[in-house]
Amino acid sequence: MTWMLVMACLNSETSATTDAQHFAAAADPTSPTSSALRGCQSIGDSEGRGDCVSLALNSHGASSRRECAAIESARWEGECYFLLAEAEREQDLARATATCGLSNYARECMEHLIRSEAQARVLAPPETFESVIAVLAESQVAEDAGVLFWQEWALHRVDSDLMAGRRNCNSLEDSESCRIGINRARKQLVRALGLENRCAASRLGRPLLVLSDGRAVLDSGVPVGLDGACGF
Repeated sequence: MTWMLVMACLNSETSATTDAQHFAAAADPTSPTSSALRGCQSIGDSEGRGDCVSLALNSHGASSRRECAAIESARWEGECYFLLAEAEREQDLARATATCGLSNYARECMEHLIRSEAQARVLAPPETFESVIAVLAESQVAEDAGVLFWQEWALHRVDSDLMAGRRNCNSLEDSESCRIGINRARKQLVRALGLENRCAASRLGRPLLVLSDGRAVLDSGVPVGLDGACGF
């Protein structure tokens, strides 16, 4: 009986030490990603296993679909594909889009890719975006990629103190998605402006929306919902 208790204690100490080693490997970005993830998977406690996998993904990122597929937790497998798609985006956007489709957070993953692509192109000519949007739209969960792209592009233009308007859509093959996206951005910004700023801009005869800090927003004419709202 005494011998069995001693062995149980030794096994418990060995397990605790091993778990600590697995966490240390997960936190060490110089350790191989695949071995760090395998070590996490061998932790007996499910909560600890999830914490370890989370740590490993944050420290190492993800380098292959095989590594993601080997993760037992659906939650962390999905997060792994999300991070992998983010890492693949600059080198191979089509592959990144396909990787997003493997995640159980596929829509969120695609929205993140679209946002990143729009931000990366904030200074580029709009005529150069259509091939990028076509790749993004291959995703079954982001058939509205064009609208989302243009909405994010307009918002990032505003953040950079640059103008964005529906006139940017005129020369595009899919001008409709561009107009819808920019109009959505315009509505979003209008809601953020507040009624007082919109009316003041109209009284001054300005064709621009103006943020509270005085920045011009969208060169798109009279603000949405202005008619009759300002008492004139």
